[in-house]
Amino acid sequence: MNPVTRTQRAQFISSTVGIPATKPGGWKVTLKSKLQTTLHGRPPAFERLMDQYVRSEPAEGKRCLNRLIGMCMKLSEPEVLKEILANETVESMQLEGRVDAKGWETLIAAMPAGFPVQALTLSIMRLDASGLDLLRKALLGMPNLKKLFLYKVSVEGAFSSEWSNGAAFEALETVHVATGSIPELDACALLLGVLGASKVRSLSIRISGLITCCQHASLAKSLAHQTRLNSLKLVVEQPCNTPKQLGCYMPFLCGQASLTALNLDGWELETSDFNRLLAALRNKPALTSLSLRNFTFLNGTEPEPVQISSLAGMRSLLDLDLGGNSFEDDAMIELLLALKEEQTCLMFLGLNGNSIGSATIAATAALLNANTTFLELSLQPATQPDRAGWSLDALEALVKAFEAHPSLRRFGVFWSEIPEAYRRRLESSLVRNWHSFMVNGMWGALNSARPGFPKDVARHIYKQGVTEQDALSMSSVNKAAWNERRGGRGDAG
Repeated sequence: MNPVTRTQRAQFISSTVGIPATKPGGWKVTLKSKLQTTLHGRPPAFERLMDQYVRSEPAEGKRCLNRLIGMCMKLSEPEVLKEILANETVESMQLEGRVDAKGWETLIAAMPAGFPVQALTLSIMRLDASGLDLLRKALLGMPNLKKLFLYKVSVEGAFSSEWSNGAAFEALETVHVATGSIPELDACALLLGVLGASKVRSLSIRISGLITCCQHASLAKSLAHQTRLNSLKLVVEQPCNTPKQLGCYMPFLCGQASLTALNLDGWELETSDFNRLLAALRNKPALTSLSLRNFTFLNGTEPEPVQISSLAGMRSLLDLDLGGNSFEDDAMIELLLALKEEQTCLMFLGLNGNSIGSATIAATAALLNANTTFLELSLQPATQPDRAGWSLDALEALVKAFEAHPSLRRFGVFWSEIPEAYRRRLESSLVRNWHSFMVNGMWGALNSARPGFPKDVARHIYKQGVTEQDALSMSSVNKAAWNERRGGRGDAG
């Protein structure tokens, strides 16, 4: 038997487009049966994947969908992919591995007008100049794309200026990037192109490979044009940076950007520059979440102590994480007392991985007594303390602060190193507050459905392990039964 040519296969499959399915998902069976006679030239893996896709339940079929899309692109099957995308509601798409020009052309040809995908993930790819141009064309065919994830996507060759000078990705709001570790490839070029064609609200860059100062400078320059940016994450996962690299971003960080969330974990910096950064952050009244974890501090020509107590003046902060910095007790105590003095509204405070002695524990107790907004607190020292590491007076003060606190629900600490009597009291306070939180949540849900719902009834329902939906349903049934009973007895009831 002579193999069927690609043209004949395309003509045959295109005849199936538009055939109405006789039942939900019936189009899959129709497509599969049509493909049986044109299977020549396709690898067995395609047949197995298609069979799994057709036979699977909708939820499992969604998990097969991304692999099937990728295989259609790899095998240049635009007609098959067009049929799939025309019948599936694809809101999220993940593409992994090498995609050549024909693969991108296949996707572009198969995408319906107004392709509804909202999130796109590209993983472990190398893109040349033609691939970049085709990727841009594909992205422009996704008018609803809100989230773009780039994991180790590198660029080879020249980068087209059309990315920044052409049409924009207007709906794009969130970009997450994880760089690779191959120095000869440009891990930032695609990100620069995307930022040049969009105004995002959230940008996350995880640096796990070598990025030059020149590349950092280009990224920092691109941030100046992100007028909608309110969440920025620049995280170093491997210690391969220099103080000069974070310095590239200082003009932006010290500017008037209205950031609400900032994460700068893992950088190397001189203490003088770190203090300058802290001073600049105080001028950001919209900042509610700040993470400055795992810094490596370098002694400059004139070393100076860190001034983390200046963060206490940031009244807008709700979430502060300074873990893994090996701050000394004196700096920790100054911060805690300053937070108490400024009447902070913090809800989450992370101080793991620092020096935490008895005086720091006592200062924490004083802060908890003055602050009723805390929900979570982490105090695991940089090194696990001995059982005699914290004085009993400091522990007693901390436990009493917990027992009086109305909202603290989580506490990170080396529990095994706390004497059992104190540990039981701490755990009891946390459980009490957690139950109170759950009751309030259930009461709020019940009260929104039936205004005036008694809180003590909500507490009873929670103790019985009944959800608010079940409680409302059972109440409706009981009320209907009671009304029917009253109706049967008349006024005498």
